[in-house]
Amino acid sequence: MPPRNPGAGVLPLDFGAGRRARLARADDTGALPAALASLGLTGPRPVLVLVGGAGGMTETDLQRVRAVIDRAVLPAVAATGATVVDGGTDAGVMRLIGRARAAASAAHVLPAGSRDVAAGSTAGSMVGSMAGSMAGSVAGTAPDLPLVGVAARGTVRLPGGAPPSADAADLEPHHSHFLMVPGDRWGDEAAWLSRTAGALTGGTAASATLLINGGAIALTDAELSLRADRPLLVLRGSGRTADRIADARQVAGDPTVPRISTVPRISTVPRNSTVPRNSTVPPIPAVPPILAVPRIPAPRRRDRTDARVDAVAADPRVQLTSDDPDTVRRGLTALLRGASRSMISAD
Repeated sequence: MPPRNPGAGVLPLDFGAGRRARLARADDTGALPAALASLGLTGPRPVLVLVGGAGGMTETDLQRVRAVIDRAVLPAVAATGATVVDGGTDAGVMRLIGRARAAASAAHVLPAGSRDVAAGSTAGSMVGSMAGSMAGSVAGTAPDLPLVGVAARGTVRLPGGAPPSADAADLEPHHSHFLMVPGDRWGDEAAWLSRTAGALTGGTAASATLLINGGAIALTDAELSLRADRPLLVLRGSGRTADRIADARQVAGDPTVPRISTVPRISTVPRNSTVPRNSTVPPIPAVPPILAVPRIPAPRRRDRTDARVDAVAADPRVQLTSDDPDTVRRGLTALLRGASRSMISAD
């Protein structure tokens, strides 16, 4: 069972099977720097904010983006020494990045200092058969590749604790750190993700946001990233909010997005043309009867969400990328090293 007063100092979390993490609490924005420092997370350091789909992602969605997480996001973060900040729950892209980190650590792909969370993994654990005896940095210094989950405390259940609400989610067990912030509703953590990223960069280190799939909260995350002047990379083809932004950018005429080919015009016979007197005019084929005329649905009325999507899509700090892992890896690596948007290749 977790301690009765989780706000006092740092709370060690034990997810079982050797998976451990540390948790701190920030009750207001003024307490954020101290909470991060208590976790050993000091800046300035480059930061990747990972936002997008959670429980709304289907298995097909997850399969589609798994290679991007494994072969693009993790290598880019490792190459730049960046810290990943996400929502921390055991669902969607947060689950994918947590398991990818643990699997890479168990396979000795990550630096030795980042192998704390996957310690003691067995064939029956979440990382499958990738086992390893990892260097434990939970009790010491922060790992070399921190994965920080930021969650509103009224929406998540701590390991061994009771759920604070009926729809509370479990924390993802392969994260290295968690930050509990005020809130009882999903989306209350959104502003805190952005603030945490800003605190870790110290206003000088590079940062970027990667949007994969996502629903209404992900759109808010995208807006908050742009408000913080953080570049936004949108994974085209990952579904839902990411694709809505990509579609809106295509309508707006982004040259990096494939365009729909124009249907060729059908040539017509000039009106003043005549048929020679002695020629035979071929018979006009019979036209089959029309059984039913399909109804064309009325266009959907645009709402405030459409306007928000359009505003994000039109922002020059937003860049679309394909789901090719090499393309995503190059783009993220450049952004996390401080490259400008004009230097990032979308395809």
